[in-house]
Amino acid sequence: IIIGVVIDQLVSQGSLQALFFDTLARRVDTDYEKRVAEHEAGCFLVGYLMGILPKGYSLSAWDCLFGFETTNIRAGSVFCAAEFQREVKTGKLTGKSLDVFVCIRLAGIVQEYLCYGQARTGLYNI
Repeated sequence: IIIGVVIDQLVSQGSLQALFFDTLARRVDTDYEKRVAEHEAGCFLVGYLMGILPKGYSLSAWDCLFGFETTNIRAGSVFCAAEFQREVKTGKLTGKSLDVFVCIRLAGIVQEYLCYGQARTGLYNI
């Protein structure tokens, strides 16, 4: 099993693990699907309100796999953030860009906390 996990990480950035755990969570936790939707809605809305246009979103690893055809699969929002990506590549990240990025990343966690009293699905955002 350990060798399989290592190979999955090296070859497909953990895609098989993401598919497995996402599917398992949906079967075991009846609130998981709604939690993910609430979480992503928070990110999507705050990104839009802060002027970063949403490009798309996925609510499950399977949606991402078939919708975006990428090996980096997990639920999430994708934004048109070319300026932010340029800053990251050049190593000159402005405080404003960092503030916007952090607000968007934390918005889903806050949304989930407000709805459920705790946040469980946004761990990868931190």
